[in-house]
Amino acid sequence: MGLRGISVRSAGRGTRIIAILLLLAGIWPTPGLQAQSKEITVGFHPMLGAEKTAAKYQPLIKHLAKTMGVKINPFFPETYSELLKAMMSAKVDFALMAPLNYVEARNLAAVEAFAIELSPEGLPGYHALLISSAKSGIKKIDDGAGKVLAFCDPESTSGFLAPNIYFLRERKQTIASFTPSTVMAGSHLAVVQGVAEGRYALGATNDLDFAGALKILKLSPTEFNILWKSELIPGSPFVARQGMAPELKSSMLKALVSINRDRATLKQMGIGGYVPGRDSDYNLVREMQKYLAR
Repeated sequence: MGLRGISVRSAGRGTRIIAILLLLAGIWPTPGLQAQSKEITVGFHPMLGAEKTAAKYQPLIKHLAKTMGVKINPFFPETYSELLKAMMSAKVDFALMAPLNYVEARNLAAVEAFAIELSPEGLPGYHALLISSAKSGIKKIDDGAGKVLAFCDPESTSGFLAPNIYFLRERKQTIASFTPSTVMAGSHLAVVQGVAEGRYALGATNDLDFAGALKILKLSPTEFNILWKSELIPGSPFVARQGMAPELKSSMLKALVSINRDRATLKQMGIGGYVPGRDSDYNLVREMQKYLAR
C-alpha cells in the first residue's frame, strides 16, 4: 500500500535499481579481503547527521584500530541510502546500519548481520517515538492532525517505518489521511531540533537518538511530550559486506564485544556495548516492511 510518495515500496524499487546498475558496471562485491588486511573501511548510518555521528563513534573507531591492529577508514555518509550503495559496491567492509537499511541490503546482496548494538540499559534494541514540543500544546496524537509531521529518512526504522505501522495497525489510517504535510528531516537530530524550534509539530525518532540529540542541543526531556512509544525494535546491526573473510569478521566481532569492558567509553557514546547477532534477529523489521507494502 503506497503512502503518497513516501512508501517503503518506492524506496525498495530504488535500491533494486542500484543493484542492477552495480551488476552491469561490474563492481558488485566479490570475495578477496583477507584476515591479514591492514586497512578496513567501516561505515555508520547518519542517525545524528554525518558530523555528529562521526563525533559519537570516534572512541569506537580508535578502539577497533588498536584492538584489531589495522587502520580504520571511517565512512560517514549524509544519507542512509548512501551507506547502502557503499556497502553493495564494496566501498565499505563493515557498517553499523539501521535495521530497515540492513533488511534492504540483505534483500539485494549477501551482507550479514553479526553483532547488535545495545541500549545504555543493556537492551538489544530501542523504542520508536512520536514527539512534540511541550510549548506546542500538542499533548496527544490527534492534536497534531493536519500539521507538519517530520520523519527521519525513508530507510529509518524508528524514524519512518515504525510510525507508519502504528498509524495503519493501531489507528487504522494512513499518514496521508492524518496529515498532508510530511517532511524528511534527514536525521534524528534534525527531527528533534525542528520540533524544538517549532518548525515541525510532530517528530518521529527513537529513545536512543532522542537522548543523544538532547545532549547535543543542550535541551531537557521536559521540553517535549512523548506522544507514542513503540514495542522494542531490534538494535542497529553491525554488518559485514559480501565476500568478507570469516577470520576478519570474527576479529571484528571480538573487538566490538571487548569494548563492553570500558564502561566510561560506552557512557560517552551513549550505548550499552555490543553482543553477537544474526540475520533472524531482524525478522520483526521484515514483517513490518511487508505490512506497509501491502
